[in-house]
Amino acid sequence: ERTKIILPNPDQLSLFDEVEQEAAPEPLEEATTVKTHKRKKQRTQKKLDLSKAERNVVVLDIPEKDRHCPACGSDELVPVGKEHVRDEVRIIPAKIIVDEIYQNVYKCKACENDEHVEFVKAPTPKPLVRVGGVRMIDTILKGLLENGIREIYVVVGHLKEQFEDLKADYPEVTLIENPWYDSCNNISSLYVAREHLEDCMILDGDQIVRDPKVLSTEFAHSGYNAIWCEGETDEWLMQAEGPELFVTSCSRNGGSRGWQLFSISRWSEEDGKKLSELVEKEFEAGNRQIYWDDVPMFVHPKEFRLAVFPMERGDVTEVDNLSELQDLDPSYKAYDGGK
Repeated sequence: ERTKIILPNPDQLSLFDEVEQEAAPEPLEEATTVKTHKRKKQRTQKKLDLSKAERNVVVLDIPEKDRHCPACGSDELVPVGKEHVRDEVRIIPAKIIVDEIYQNVYKCKACENDEHVEFVKAPTPKPLVRVGGVRMIDTILKGLLENGIREIYVVVGHLKEQFEDLKADYPEVTLIENPWYDSCNNISSLYVAREHLEDCMILDGDQIVRDPKVLSTEFAHSGYNAIWCEGETDEWLMQAEGPELFVTSCSRNGGSRGWQLFSISRWSEEDGKKLSELVEKEFEAGNRQIYWDDVPMFVHPKEFRLAVFPMERGDVTEVDNLSELQDLDPSYKAYDGGK
């Protein structure tokens, strides 16, 4: 079995904080990908009776060091109550448990006499943001399990406490804490997981996997998943040659007619060991404000012979901003003035 590592993207984890500070959306029906063929009509499932289920209250809170008023910067926040976010149902043999999810709500005393009183609520890490009612990281974990992967490491830092539930939902998951998440770029995430890089797959935890086949464990060469991009893109763009699509160059500034890099990569035992040593070398030398991908792509490109793993547009969705989230899940439009 191959070792698999998931890396929530530390520099983007707070991207959707404003969504949760406003309110939590009503979950939509779970999004599914359906191939183009006729399907038999599915039976309607009977609604689950939760009236006698055991109920467990879970309260999300803002870490004490982050309790500041976004309007005036004051740290004079006082609790004013809890707000119900959602109910999550867990079914285990002979037992149903409903987790009632609340978040603590604070108000700023320094703003009390102003026309507008600022309220602050606990944010949600980006991989745990729900799109169509499903957490982004769930699409990855389920895809890994579907491919027979049973050794999964999730690197956490920002709001790390909120990832604890993953261990209950997925016994295959081990959490690795990154103490440098707020002072270094994501090379720090790979540094803390460097002992697990031989014969592995590395992914960002904040993308939506639509087709589990893109997480296949079969590969002949180390390299990145990518889609062919004919038109202009500002994403990292690779050029490749030959039937095996070996990478010849990569542009951070994008371009056209190339392979758009996605944050899914595979590393052989030999290359994984080399990557581990080079990440450790760069990090401990103080080169801590780079992406970990910079190490094989730009800092030590001659050390690796990377290949492109082609996939189709739409197999994986990356969500980089609130506007893209709203396009995928219209329920979030309420958190931007309805625009």
